[in-house]
Amino acid sequence: MSFYKFFENPKVYNFITTVFSFNNKRLRRYLPELIKVNKDIHLLDVGCGTGKYAIFSCRYIGIDPNKDYIDYAKKHHQGTFLEMDGADLKFPDNTFDFVINISTLHHISNETIEKMINEMKRVCKKDGYIYVIDAVYPKNLLGYLLFKLDRGHYRRTFEELKNLLLNYNFRVITGDVGKTFPYQWAVFSYKKSS
Repeated sequence: MSFYKFFENPKVYNFITTVFSFNNKRLRRYLPELIKVNKDIHLLDVGCGTGKYAIFSCRYIGIDPNKDYIDYAKKHHQGTFLEMDGADLKFPDNTFDFVINISTLHHISNETIEKMINEMKRVCKKDGYIYVIDAVYPKNLLGYLLFKLDRGHYRRTFEELKNLLLNYNFRVITGDVGKTFPYQWAVFSYKKSS
């Protein structure tokens, strides 16, 4: 069994991510500043994991391919949680006002990202938004070393992630959310045209 297999357990995953993020809650506080919702908004969280970012007061649906993570999210968070692959979404076209993807791209190849982004665009309503937020190699040594330990096999620099997402007409909101030491989080958005 590989070391990273232990992360498949939702409790272990939550513990490790809390410890290695130094319990930094900045990203959780940043999201509601970025994404304004109300109870009638439909929001899809692609790659929701254990539901850590199921913090929105709206019609929230989180999807993840890991059944154990989905079972955990159902027990511990409000919203609807479904086992599903982000590159093969089982929703009709134009379903969601917002589609978010947080901290998953460093686990996914460029080819799979293309499929996933096409699916996110398909299910996003016209005039809706897609937000991609992912960790990138930070400029400090501690963060760099910790990110190297991450189980994601496709870790990227900010420039690499930016260049990848610009190919899909995303725009940069920020290359660093700030106050997330030792990590660096980049934020990108896409508005679906009418």
